[in-house]
Amino acid sequence: MIVRTIVILLILLSGRVSFAQNYDAVLKQKYPKAEYVEWNVDNGFRTAKFFSNGKKVKMYFNGTGNWTQCKTDLRIDQVPSKIQTVFANSEYANWQIEDIELLEFSNGQIHYEFEIGLGARERTLIIYPNGNVTVQY
Repeated sequence: MIVRTIVILLILLSGRVSFAQNYDAVLKQKYPKAEYVEWNVDNGFRTAKFFSNGKKVKMYFNGTGNWTQCKTDLRIDQVPSKIQTVFANSEYANWQIEDIELLEFSNGQIHYEFEIGLGARERTLIIYPNGNVTVQY
């Protein structure tokens, strides 16, 4: 009985090791230059925070070890000119930019989130590559 329990534990532990290695392998495949990787759990997702090419990135994984989305912190000069133009031509152009993130999803979709403020008012502008804008209050 003890041997059987030990064998079962070893099988379970070996599965956890390969599962953890899968996270790391997926991360390294998408971001081969990832540095200072910190693993956590956030709202049920396994996450990796790291730096890649000088940018701060947070990568989310589902329970099967597949990545679901990545958030990359950007400065305005790192945002494509088309997206900068959309923001500059919006009614919020004079608002203060507090944060910009590029969100990439595993289905290939991307968008840029601008967290902006003016006085006590705050908004999140979601700007899509095609120039469409959604405002969150």
